[in-house]
Amino acid sequence: MVIQGYGYYEENNTYVIHIREFYVDEYNEPVSPPTFLNLYFRELEEGWRIIEFDFDV
Repeated sequence: MVIQGYGYYEENNTYVIHIREFYVDEYNEPVSPPTFLNLYFRELEEGWRIIEFDFDV
């Protein structure tokens, strides 16, 4: 997996990290196309928390 990018949404004070995931078999051959995991963070009273996540193919 690699960090593909990140951003900040000022309107709701949220940060997003875009992670590209690669899945391979025991021979290091791809078993599916890369997928994207998006994690959304916000600072709450308890500290930084993931408030939402989604996947994209």
